[in-house]
Amino acid sequence: MVKPEHRWLCLLVTVPRSDVDQAIELLWELGTVGIEEPGFADLPDPVSLRAFFPADRSPDTLMADARRLGDAGLVQFSSLSISQVISNPDDWVEDYKKNFHGFSIGQTFYVHPSWESPSDEHPITLVIDPGHAFGTGTHESTQLCLLALQHLRIRPRSILDVGTGSGILSIAARKLMPGVRITAIDNDPQAIEMSQENFHRNDVDDIRLAVAAPDSLRGHFDLILANLTEPIFRQLCGDLARLGRHLVVSGFTQDQAHLVLEYFAAYGLRSTQRWDSGGWVCLELSA
Repeated sequence: MVKPEHRWLCLLVTVPRSDVDQAIELLWELGTVGIEEPGFADLPDPVSLRAFFPADRSPDTLMADARRLGDAGLVQFSSLSISQVISNPDDWVEDYKKNFHGFSIGQTFYVHPSWESPSDEHPITLVIDPGHAFGTGTHESTQLCLLALQHLRIRPRSILDVGTGSGILSIAARKLMPGVRITAIDNDPQAIEMSQENFHRNDVDDIRLAVAAPDSLRGHFDLILANLTEPIFRQLCGDLARLGRHLVVSGFTQDQAHLVLEYFAAYGLRSTQRWDSGGWVCLELSA
């Protein structure tokens, strides 16, 4: 007889490859207890994700909530369906380990999970396990931010990482610039917990970490890292410009880049460098 805790509602969603990270974040917000996804190294397009929920949850309500969050989060679900399945949660962990493998970002960074060995061919290794928060390094916007860190026009003494997610940008900045003072913030307590775990894994426990939003901060930072979205930049551009006059921003598409430039131009910030990949953009902005 199958134990009750092994019976689940399975929400199958299909999304464009560019929306995978956002879709995974929304599924965790919906309350999933586990997600199965294809291999990270060569994702198909579109991508199918299977998210598992307790069997006593209403399928109709779950479907309605998924559609609502999809619309609010700007994720285009190509399809949505629900079924009842029997599965062992331990299998989801094993699927993660089978599908998430190490990969390089440029000549400097190599990202790998804790169950794999680092690369001898890259000077900086980032140990990041997949989880509830953005930032495993698979998304183009995260990779562009990591490339931007390698080509900064300034030598910052202090950095603010806004919406740190898994903490990958803070970890990379610390390993690339050992003497820099780094503060990482996120408004999601789960993201802060994951960041703390990843800081421990990477031996960078001196990064200041807090549940906070930019409007609650005071002072000035030499560099601000922000891998967010275009609507969030529209809301936060004033606070980000107040906190620093040199920024690396990403998380928006080529069609949205001109909007982000307009938001920051109103505060005297102009683009000094730009990186593009897979339709996504990263900008270095300076006053």
